[in-house]
Amino acid sequence: LRPWLEADSLYVPDVAALRAGSARIVVGVGEASTGQLPCRAALALAERLGTAPVSFSGGHGGYNDQPAAFAERLSHVLSEALQPATRF
Repeated sequence: LRPWLEADSLYVPDVAALRAGSARIVVGVGEASTGQLPCRAALALAERLGTAPVSFSGGHGGYNDQPAAFAERLSHVLSEALQPATRF
């Protein structure tokens, strides 16, 4: 494997630290990347964080494939993420 690919494939996020942080984490997946490694990793992270993944237009690099649709969706997602969290 190339060094960067090997390093990426061995990375394990500190989910406890991510959960403990004050920042709201939004996990995004490309609609056209279903079943691919980046999508599977994102879905696994979202599950471990206890959050729903957010779909974006295009594949893993949707910002290149469909920049206008990606930007519109990102703007919407970020504006929602800035809203105060509802606590029950």
